[in-house]
Amino acid sequence: MTLTKNRSFFIRVFFWMCLLALTPMLIVSIQGYHCARQAVIDRAENHLVGVLESRKSMFRRWLDERKSDIRSLSLVFDILNNAQPVSSIDSARVMEQCALLLETVKQENPSFETVMIYDGNWNEILNVEPGNHPDTTLLDIENLEKLLVNGNEAHIGVSHLHSTGRIGAHAGYKTTDSSGNATGFILINLNLSNTVDPIILDRAGLGETGKVYLYFPSADEFYMPSQTDQSYASEAQLAEILVNSGAEISEYTDYKGNDVLGIATPMKEIGALLVVEIDQGEAFEWVRILGIRALVTAGLTLVILIFIALNVSKYLTRPLKNLVAVTKEIAKGKHTKRLQEFSGKELREVAQSFNQMLDKLLESHRRVVRVESLAAVGAMSSAIVHEMRSPLSSIKINSQAIREKLKEDAEYTEINQITQRQIGRL
Repeated sequence: MTLTKNRSFFIRVFFWMCLLALTPMLIVSIQGYHCARQAVIDRAENHLVGVLESRKSMFRRWLDERKSDIRSLSLVFDILNNAQPVSSIDSARVMEQCALLLETVKQENPSFETVMIYDGNWNEILNVEPGNHPDTTLLDIENLEKLLVNGNEAHIGVSHLHSTGRIGAHAGYKTTDSSGNATGFILINLNLSNTVDPIILDRAGLGETGKVYLYFPSADEFYMPSQTDQSYASEAQLAEILVNSGAEISEYTDYKGNDVLGIATPMKEIGALLVVEIDQGEAFEWVRILGIRALVTAGLTLVILIFIALNVSKYLTRPLKNLVAVTKEIAKGKHTKRLQEFSGKELREVAQSFNQMLDKLLESHRRVVRVESLAAVGAMSSAIVHEMRSPLSSIKINSQAIREKLKEDAEYTEINQITQRQIGRL
C-alpha cells in the first residue's frame, strides 16, 4: 500500500485544510513583498533623482558664476586699449596693473589656477602662475581655440583628471570689438575639485549609506573625494551599468562589493556621469521590518489555523470513528448497539439510516432464526414419527394375533381393542 493509502482520514483532512488555507496566504505574502519592494524602489528612485537634480543644479549654478567671472576679465583689454594712446604711461606699469587685476580675480576665485591672456592673433600677453598646472599634456588648447573662434560665449571644456587626483577643466572667452572682430582671448585652467568636492560630500538626502561620486567614461575612472585615492579605475561591469542606466534606477554591486540601488545622470558640462547610490540594506530596511512583522503574523495565524484545522478534522472524523466502534460492537454479538445522534442535518440522516438498517437486519435475523427453529422441529418430529412407526406396526400385528387367540374372553378382548385404538391414534 502507498503512503497515501496508509494515512488516516483525519491526517488527510488536516493536511488539505492547512494546504488550502496556507496557499492563498503564501501567494498574498509573495505578492505583498513584491509590491512593497517595488514601492521602495520607486520611492528610492524619486528620492535619488531629487538628489541628482539638486547636485546638478548646484554645479550648474557654479558654472554660470564662473562664466560670469571669466567674462569680467575682459576689463584687462579695456585697460590695455585705453593705455595705448598715452605715451607717458610705461608699458611695464600697464602690464603690472593687468596682472594685479588678474591676481585679484584669481584670489576671489580659488578655482582659477592659471589665467592666460592672448591678443586677437593668439600672441600671449599675460600668464598668471603657470606652475599651478603642471600636467601640460592635458592642455587641449587647440580644441579650445576652435571653440572660441566660432563663438562669443564663455566656454568651459570637458573636464579631466590630473595625476594628483584633482579634476581640471579649461575655460576660455573671446572678446570682440564693435565689428565682431576678435580683440583677444582669455584662457583659464580651472580646478573643479574645489567645487565638486563640497557638492559630492554634501550628505543632505543621502541617509547613512548614500554616496555621490563622478564617473568619467572617457578615462573609465571614478572620482570620490572621500577616498584616500580620489580617482581610481572602475570595474567594467559596473561602468557598463552606469553608462546604460540612463535616468532609471538600477540594482547592482558597487566597487566595495555591496548591493546598492543607484542612478546616474550625464553632466555634459564636464563630460562625466553624476552617480548617486544607496545600500539596499538601508533602502529595504522598512521592507525587512514589514517582513519580520509578516512572519510574526504568519506564525500566529499558523497556530490559529492548526488549532482550527485540528478541531474541524476531529469534528469531521468523530462520526466515522463512532461508526467503526459500533460495527465492532455488533461484530462481537451486541446486535442492539446503535449510533448516537450527531449534530448536523447530514450526519443525523446518516446515523438514522444506519440505525434503521441495523433494525431491519436484526428483524430479518430474528425471522430467519424462527423459520430455522420451526424447520428443525419439523425435521425432529418427522424423525420421531419414523422411528415410532416400525415398533407400532409390530405391536399392532402382535395385538391382532393376540386378539384372535383371546376373542372368546370378553375382558381381554376389550383390552385388546383399546390397545388397537391407541396404536391407530399414534
